[in-house]
Amino acid sequence: MNNIEMKKHKEMEDLANFVPLKPYKFININPQSLPIVVDELITEAKQTKKFTCVCLNNVLEVEFIQESQSIITHIEISEDYTGLYKKIRELFLAIFDLSNTIQAWGNIYYNLVDYEDYPFYLYENFNKIQFVNIIEHFTIWYNGTFPHNESCSQILHFIDTDGPLCSCAHRPCKSLGDNWSIWMAIAYTFDENLHKGNDNRYACLAITKLAMIIQEKWSRQQVIDYIREHHFGQKSLARENELSTDEIKRIITGFPQDNDEGFDAEPGYAAFKHYHDLRPRFIYNNPKTASRRRTTELATLKRKIEARFFEKKVSPGRPVEQFIAELDLVLQKLHNESITNQQHIRKDLINTSIQNLSNTIQLSQRQSGSFGFDIIKKKKNCGRLVKRLRHKLKLTNIIIRKSDKSKVFHLGKLEDYRKKSEEYMEKTKAYKCLEINNPLPDLIQRTNKYLLNLRLAKWITQKQYETLCINSNEVELAHLYYLPKAHKPGTPLRPIISGLKHPTIKISKFLDELLRPLFDKMALKSTVTSGFELVKQLQKSSKDNMRQETLFCTIDVMDLYTMVPQVEGVLALRKMLEYFKLKQVGGLKIETIIRLSRFVMQNNYFSYEGQYYHQIRGGAMGSPLTLTVANCYMFFYEQQIIKQINNSGGLYFRYIDDIFIVINWPIRHLMKQIDRWNKIDENIKLSENVGFMADFLDLHIENKDGQLFTTIFQKPSYEPYYLPFNSVHPIHMKKNIIFTMLLRALRYCSIFQEYLNEREKLRMALLLNRYPNKFIDKQFNNVLSKLNIQSLTCNNYVNCRQEVIDSPIKEKIPVDYEKTIYYPSISSETNKFNQNGFVQQRQLLLKLITLLYYFNIINIVNQNGFVQQCQLLLKLLHYRVASTQLTVTQQQEARRA
Repeated sequence: MNNIEMKKHKEMEDLANFVPLKPYKFININPQSLPIVVDELITEAKQTKKFTCVCLNNVLEVEFIQESQSIITHIEISEDYTGLYKKIRELFLAIFDLSNTIQAWGNIYYNLVDYEDYPFYLYENFNKIQFVNIIEHFTIWYNGTFPHNESCSQILHFIDTDGPLCSCAHRPCKSLGDNWSIWMAIAYTFDENLHKGNDNRYACLAITKLAMIIQEKWSRQQVIDYIREHHFGQKSLARENELSTDEIKRIITGFPQDNDEGFDAEPGYAAFKHYHDLRPRFIYNNPKTASRRRTTELATLKRKIEARFFEKKVSPGRPVEQFIAELDLVLQKLHNESITNQQHIRKDLINTSIQNLSNTIQLSQRQSGSFGFDIIKKKKNCGRLVKRLRHKLKLTNIIIRKSDKSKVFHLGKLEDYRKKSEEYMEKTKAYKCLEINNPLPDLIQRTNKYLLNLRLAKWITQKQYETLCINSNEVELAHLYYLPKAHKPGTPLRPIISGLKHPTIKISKFLDELLRPLFDKMALKSTVTSGFELVKQLQKSSKDNMRQETLFCTIDVMDLYTMVPQVEGVLALRKMLEYFKLKQVGGLKIETIIRLSRFVMQNNYFSYEGQYYHQIRGGAMGSPLTLTVANCYMFFYEQQIIKQINNSGGLYFRYIDDIFIVINWPIRHLMKQIDRWNKIDENIKLSENVGFMADFLDLHIENKDGQLFTTIFQKPSYEPYYLPFNSVHPIHMKKNIIFTMLLRALRYCSIFQEYLNEREKLRMALLLNRYPNKFIDKQFNNVLSKLNIQSLTCNNYVNCRQEVIDSPIKEKIPVDYEKTIYYPSISSETNKFNQNGFVQQRQLLLKLITLLYYFNIINIVNQNGFVQQCQLLLKLLHYRVASTQLTVTQQQEARRA
């Protein structure tokens, strides 16, 4: 709406001045501001929970909304905050805290983005701050509070704007292009002219004023009463003075002019009549100036009062002098306090400045004395660049994700991700949308109630109940995200449900720790976990069954986790327990395990794109128990296939949802069998790849005229990234990387030339990660020396490789930290025995008692000073002595000691 149309309804010049709801003070922040002023603002910001922001050209106006008095802060956006950089950033952190509410007129988020080039820009916060757009709430409130007139021709009902037929003067928005501005909202609501302030600080006060009436849901009558109370009949400042004069005349007219008993009305009448001529025209804002002018102003006031008394031929008398004296004392006290406060503040500022200057001089002297005149280079803020990149990607609707099963990142469009997500959910039919109904509170209650019922029925112990029980403050609903499979055509997405704090995650981990070892034992012959295991199995089989027509087949089970039925998956766990003929596992009955598993599988909830979902089919890809359930389901599904392959002299191995088969069938017969396997279970769909070469896990396999050829397989999305050499990690970790990668090349590569190729590829990758060439050569030689290989040539490569493959692997024994106790200081003392079996240090016993008593292991001493629990000490000594290789006589002597 243009100004001409606006003036048809509101004559802005005739409106009253804008009136804030509460008093305020104004503080300006610029590069020349004192640090103590910013510190005071930081303190106030931390105590304030609601703010109003207005963004202008390189200026940010912020109002600290407090109960008694507001604070208007004028912050100049500049790159010159060298000395105040940390304090300005701390001020922004306090204002834009995630727990605070930021009010603005319009979408201030995009205005704040303009400040992203400045060092105090808060990238991590702006996407999560509670921004409240007051214009949206005001439009709804105003249209509801001030409806159309009865004579209005408006027929259609619009939400934000009126139609062209609307003739209501109090509703200015007539088309979609008309928007409420802050000055229009104030003018039409309160009959106030915001432009009369001529200061941007009034914009914050106006937004706060409108937000208050919206929050308190003012009615039309309340607005009218407010206008009558504050601006009734006011058209200009002259009109306001006229009303004030009329009010004074009315009071003077009603003042008693007749003398009553004991009361002389004439002097009082005269004094009150001319009071408005005596009142001060202005007030000095500077206490020092006001103190200096106090005597003069009081003398002038006294003279005026006496003149009014003399006009009525009345002696002023002593009361006037007493009044002036008391007023002088009051003003003097106020001026002294203000001056004293300012002196203290000025003194603190001077001391702070001197201290900062002294510290700067000392620091410069130390630097000049130690390092000369070194130039301090400004470090590049990589974290800030990453945050800016994230923000730019969000603005352009681009998603960057780490690709599935690789270290590279994939750049995709947000629309493509949403489309593929919808297609995936439609294809699997595994998710039920709950819209915006948050299932978390009900899930927490049901989980704790279910565990409590099991505890009351004594199906789980008290310790297990306390371990599995959840606290509502420590859990959160899982969320869904996708990882792109960049190595596959079409870039399909792998759904991942992140539920690290999901209410059922404790139960899932607990059951997985019980059941995973059982499955590993049951499926030991039909599963592989690494390419090295597959190499050993292929070597054994190729000696007798490898022919020119031998086929390699890799099969992928499509969407295994989401396609496994929940009921049948839990029944597969029961079959596994019946396979081992177990009645209890880890102190739990079989029925308890089945019930807990069913509860976990049927209570997978997550959020995605602002909506909540319930997984009604399969398990969550991210829950530990889902892997065990899927493996058990596949184990009983594949038994018929394994039997068929073994009867034909082939090999069958599986790793989760990837199957590898070696068979001597004709290719047509193999394809027919795969079609039959696809019909065994309607939930399992197989996608095969048949040929004379195959890629499985990280191993590439070929049939070269009946000879087995193997080497390392790397996906097309592979990038040569390893731990950089200049990182702060220990040097042994960098050595272990070279050892592991070269050992893998030696195990996987079946011929010497392929080993050399892989070794040079590894060298190039390490050089790209800034490993010195001498360091690489040295580690290559160390690997061969550790494997007892003096030199590796084309002639001895096959034999040396076979020795490495056949060499036993040292398995790490897991340590039970709950049961194993370490006494390093005790161990060092108790091992000090000589050849005759006597203790070298006779104070060993006293040291042990003192040590145990200090750590509250033995803390009960009787009145005679003897330790009441001596058996603990004897058991400890017996444990240490028995562990040493001593004779019986020596052990007896040690026990006596």
